[in-house]
Amino acid sequence: MLSNKYSIYLGSETEDIFIGFIVNDGFYLVLKIESKISKEEGHEILKDISDSIKSHDIKGLDDFENYLASKWTQHNLPADFSYATGILKDKLLLLKTKGSGQIFIKKGNDFAKIIEAEDRASGDINPEDFFVLTTKSFTDIIGGEESLGEVFDNKNPHEILEDITPKLKSQNDQGTIALFLTFEVKDQTVLEKAEEHTESQYRDKILPKTSLVKDKVLRVRELLKVWLTDKLSKKPATIILALIISFFLIWSLVSGYNRNTIKATEVIKEKLIQADEVSEINLSRATALLAEAKNDLTNLKGALKNKSKSEIVELENLIKKYESRILKTEEKSSEEFYDLSVENKSAKIYEFSKHDDTVVVLDITGSAYILSLAGKSIDSRLSSNLKNSTEIAIFEDNVYFLKKDGVYNIGPDDKSDKVIKEDGWGDITDMAVFTGNVYLLDAKNSDIYKYIPVEDGFSSKKSYFKSGQSINLDNSNSISIDGSVFIGFPKSIVKYTSGLRDGFSTTYPNDNLKITKIYTDSDTEKVYAWSKEKGAVYVFSKTGSYEIQINSSILKSASDFVVYDNSIFAGQGSKIYKISLE
Repeated sequence: MLSNKYSIYLGSETEDIFIGFIVNDGFYLVLKIESKISKEEGHEILKDISDSIKSHDIKGLDDFENYLASKWTQHNLPADFSYATGILKDKLLLLKTKGSGQIFIKKGNDFAKIIEAEDRASGDINPEDFFVLTTKSFTDIIGGEESLGEVFDNKNPHEILEDITPKLKSQNDQGTIALFLTFEVKDQTVLEKAEEHTESQYRDKILPKTSLVKDKVLRVRELLKVWLTDKLSKKPATIILALIISFFLIWSLVSGYNRNTIKATEVIKEKLIQADEVSEINLSRATALLAEAKNDLTNLKGALKNKSKSEIVELENLIKKYESRILKTEEKSSEEFYDLSVENKSAKIYEFSKHDDTVVVLDITGSAYILSLAGKSIDSRLSSNLKNSTEIAIFEDNVYFLKKDGVYNIGPDDKSDKVIKEDGWGDITDMAVFTGNVYLLDAKNSDIYKYIPVEDGFSSKKSYFKSGQSINLDNSNSISIDGSVFIGFPKSIVKYTSGLRDGFSTTYPNDNLKITKIYTDSDTEKVYAWSKEKGAVYVFSKTGSYEIQINSSILKSASDFVVYDNSIFAGQGSKIYKISLE
């Protein structure tokens, strides 16, 4: 069986930073909490996780991620915490990071970062694979990733710790933590099983892929190293001959690859196959491999200089095929559902809000339209107060709209009244109504205000967050409520339930995304993230698992969207378009 060797570097703690770790029968964790939490509280959290992980049935990454999320929620951890963790299941290592967490691997002579921030990975491990579980502050203090890779130098974990400690202790190492971890075989049968897995199988799942030439050179070098060891007692001429053979073998591999650039097509195909294989367990790695394949194709085009056009077209189509399958992309057409110009020739849709099967549309000309998505019947609400309003929401027969000085309600008689007064708001970026309660997202003050209906209107504002649960909302752009509150950011979604941070982790299929708005409600089982820039809506389960990407040209020019009855409804100009998700 596999046993571990490890060492842990712990920097100095402060009142505002807690650091701790767990090494427990195949489970490894480094934790950093940048908030006022006592050492006793921190160690109690670690002890509970260490004890409970033993009895938890973890079969794969989803189980592991859900277990961790439940523990962070149970202990009400503040938003500013980071971790890097792994659990060994037989010979499969499951890895997860959050915040500033980072995980590196040294495999042979190669050293690379596997994952960081909100990410996960898994793969088979081999004896003597070396892992570092840490956070960015440790990587920074040691001098960056390149310097971190240089500390190994054939040392074991304890030798590494003895080597780096004097240098780091002479610096400001507050809140730094790193776990150096390697494995050895105590049961020969495990070693034999591990050797059955090829290097490419392991590399696909964890180690970032090096170039094809480099892989071949490394393999030749290792073979020659063993072979030459056997020959050292032989004649010097034999050694010289071996060196000559090794030189020409490596030279032929490299020069042969350079001479025949068309073989790059095999490298591209290999990366596409790898991306397909790892997409279910590590979408981030799969998208990185896709990007590499596209870049390789660009380089190949330059090398061929308009030659072999049919091969290039074949590769382009192959990349599109794999990309569509890996990212689960569907191109959808849209159809016109309703044209508000029938009601008002100058109508221009600014924003939507939905309740049950009804959507309220804010027209920037100063009107609101209540449209039944089931029957296409329409009603209008007219008021001069609607001009210059920034948000709109509907609940039952009440239409609410937001202005700088407060929230107004406009009834069927077109009479509008201020029902909530402005009260020290910063920058309200979104408004939602759920079960009659009004919620305002204040990005500047990093708060969500909750107003509850009372006999004469609404209560005074109350923070939705429980004590110590709020996070930085500077870049937040939308909220959506299904009982839990989902907060949209340009690159992430955060979920709260009853004012407490809930487990919700998303992995987008593209790195350079800018999410415009999120949407969900109690009538749908999905969470939708709209990127106007990409003209796409990304669909997730309510636990954050990525499911599909919907592309449609109308999504690039739309002003807002909602989802009803397995269809996306997008507003553009005076028209509402429907995109079927079936």
